[in-house]
Amino acid sequence: MVRRAPIVAVLFLAAACASEAPKRRAEEPRPADPWDDVPHSNEWLYATREAKGSHEAECKAAFEWIDGESGCRGTGCAHGKDLAKDWLARCEPHDGAHVDAVKKALPELSTKARQESSPCTEEADVLLRDGCPKSGDCAVAVQSWATRCAKAEGSPLTVRMLERVVERKSGERAKLDVRGCDDLLGDITKGAACANTFACEESLKEVEAYRTRCEGAGDKPGMATAVLTLSIQHGAGRPAKPVLARPPALKNRELPTALDDGMGAALWVCGERTKDLARYLEKRRTCTSGEVVYARAWKRDGGFDVRLGKLAFPDDRTFSARFPSLALDGELELRDAQELAAFEAELTKIGELAQRSPADAAVSLGKAIVARALALHRSGAFREALASKDGALVPAMRELGARKAKAAKTKLTVAELAGFVARARTRAFADVTADGAVSPGVATRATELETEGVLTKGMAAYVDALKPAEAQARLRKVDARTAKLALAYGKIQAETCGAAEKRLNAAEQKMLACAFGVEPCDEAGAAALTKEIDDARQQADTARHQLDAVVTGAAAAHKSELVELASSAGCLEPWW
Repeated sequence: MVRRAPIVAVLFLAAACASEAPKRRAEEPRPADPWDDVPHSNEWLYATREAKGSHEAECKAAFEWIDGESGCRGTGCAHGKDLAKDWLARCEPHDGAHVDAVKKALPELSTKARQESSPCTEEADVLLRDGCPKSGDCAVAVQSWATRCAKAEGSPLTVRMLERVVERKSGERAKLDVRGCDDLLGDITKGAACANTFACEESLKEVEAYRTRCEGAGDKPGMATAVLTLSIQHGAGRPAKPVLARPPALKNRELPTALDDGMGAALWVCGERTKDLARYLEKRRTCTSGEVVYARAWKRDGGFDVRLGKLAFPDDRTFSARFPSLALDGELELRDAQELAAFEAELTKIGELAQRSPADAAVSLGKAIVARALALHRSGAFREALASKDGALVPAMRELGARKAKAAKTKLTVAELAGFVARARTRAFADVTADGAVSPGVATRATELETEGVLTKGMAAYVDALKPAEAQARLRKVDARTAKLALAYGKIQAETCGAAEKRLNAAEQKMLACAFGVEPCDEAGAAALTKEIDDARQQADTARHQLDAVVTGAAAAHKSELVELASSAGCLEPWW
């Protein structure tokens, strides 16, 4: 029988054997790394903070920060200078490709670092030395510096160091937004084109950032911010509540579709956002029976009440005549620029046609000039385009003069004949219809267009063909009684035109106040105001034309008096 050892004894022997196991060898000391003995500045720690792994990786990261400091200013360049010194002390063996670049950058940064500090640099130095002020939000204070100064100072390293100031205060990672106020406003302008509710909500956050950083928390926003806020709210489907904005009005085309008077901007036209002036005009030309949306301001004590408003849009010309105060900044100039090339091409064709068929060319020329009479009146480029075709248009102009001479033989009163011939002397396209036909007394925008100094050769041929009408007018002179009656009639028309213009302006402002919710009105009230605008415009146009007929005809001797009376009464020439 085999005897077994007690279990306790076995365990004792096992423990004894374990205690006699060989001891672990102590780890051998690592060889010294010269890298660790090279002193470095705090800038090195900031620059290599996210570099992982080898010395080469740290050197590469540090070089990128040095390269980024090339646009620094004044004493703010000291950070880049110190980092460049560190790089040369540490990195020549590890990053030979950038040695020359850093050796070149170091003296440049050193020179700039000795220059005078800017207020932004001084503010950054205080934040880096003393940290954030005890009162207030550290992130807000440092972000304020970044918005005002980061772009101008051109020192990404300063930005990184200031982010660390915020992190020490908050205990969380920080990332500063280095966009300046102009950049933020530009992004908001782009954001106003948001295509859906979610995008518009994000754009509203950008608006809030701009207001907080660039306008001061609690302050009234500027006009541009107020307009963009309403546009984005409208795009987000939110109720667009009035925004109280501070002066001044918009200026220097701060927004691409700003009103000419700076008191707002166009936002939507016929269901499409107004991204820029060119697209706005293009949409207006093709739209009928639509709607336009504007943001417009009314003056209040200490600022402007900026509101969203909607107006019916029957067609381009009707809308312009109803609401001249809603013309956009640069609108007339762009309209003329867009139409000029088409006008030049049309004149070329008419010049060619004049060599084959002067009669047809005269009609085509009349159509072209009447359609663009106001552009010719206000734009030197249009007049130059017409003058450049002077020689080619001679046959057509001679034909036009002959037709006017023939029209003078129709049944016209003495006063009508006198005015017809007087206008014809210097205004070749007065008394010419929109279809290019000669019709004494017809009212068009070309009635007051002077052509005498524009078409030298053409007017010479035209006046020569007009001579029979001149002779007829000399035979039928205006008597004193007719002249006196004409003067009295002219005074009435001058006053009528001025009164109609005032009524038009008043009705327009009432209609705008209605559309923008400044004054309450219902659908019937809006319709009545629209009719008042149209009637007043028609009366003003008719009275102005009748006044011109008088001052070119029977009351020509009193032209200065009547023109002065019309001007003082507020009778103005329209632009549409």
